Amino acid sequence: MIDGKEYIAEDTGVIGNVIDLYVGTEAESEIFGVREMEVYILEEKEE
Repeated sequence: MIDGKEYIAEDTGVIGNVIDLYVGTEAESEIFGVREMEVYILEEKEE
């Protein structure tokens, strides 16, 4: 979760403190840009 919004991490094989996020379109990714942010990992609830 970043800034209260959930994103999908598509590439989890990156070494270091980098996460690639899927944000929809190329235009949206250009608007989002490269950011340094605090990230929270949400776990799925078991039913």
